[in-house]
Amino acid sequence: MRPKVLGIIPVIRRSIYHQSDPFVDLAGKPLLWYTLKEISNVKNLDRIAVSSEDDEVLEYASTFPNIITLKRPDELAKFTSKEEDITIQVLDTLKKISNYEPEAVCNLYITTPLRRAHHIDKAVDTMAIFDVDSVISVQEELSYCYFHGKYGLSPINGQRRNLRVERDSIYKENGAICLSKINIIRERRLHGLKVGHIVMLPEESIKVNSELDLWMTEKIITEWQQRKR
Repeated sequence: MRPKVLGIIPVIRRSIYHQSDPFVDLAGKPLLWYTLKEISNVKNLDRIAVSSEDDEVLEYASTFPNIITLKRPDELAKFTSKEEDITIQVLDTLKKISNYEPEAVCNLYITTPLRRAHHIDKAVDTMAIFDVDSVISVQEELSYCYFHGKYGLSPINGQRRNLRVERDSIYKENGAICLSKINIIRERRLHGLKVGHIVMLPEESIKVNSELDLWMTEKIITEWQQRKR
């Protein structure tokens, strides 16, 4: 049975990366638009809340259907604020104003604008099917990876230059989806002990933190995606 999931979109205007400002232009639309537009197609979210300290962000988000907007207090408006504290503040506010508490929380960051609705739905299904504490989105690392050992570089997991097998695969978190059950969040942890995953393609996983990221994302939207249609 699918859990009752709250989607939270945490948005901050004080990012150290100006390219990840919610209103930075990306192919003619604000960066924030991509997450708000796509989330309307998600089937497995019970409610959706936008948390921000910025009135302009909240006003813009309120123009989209089925979005709850919540003003973040000043003490959680810093770039150094912990994700778990922001999430708990949203949960406490919803509990207070509408007596609502979900069974799981899915944090969705606007800096991964190429994430799609089916990724979120798949994450919720993965939690339900495998009964894991958390589900994260990852990208498979196809390059050979090394760590610095006693005698120099050694391959991670004893990687060999031959036919790849699934047990040798290495994944890196891409930050697009972070889904955890409510008891994990209430313990001020983002991930539980049992962590499931969904795999996203490289062209879906770009995180906008630089001019290069922004340029690549715009190229994918305006050229790559058009070519695939």
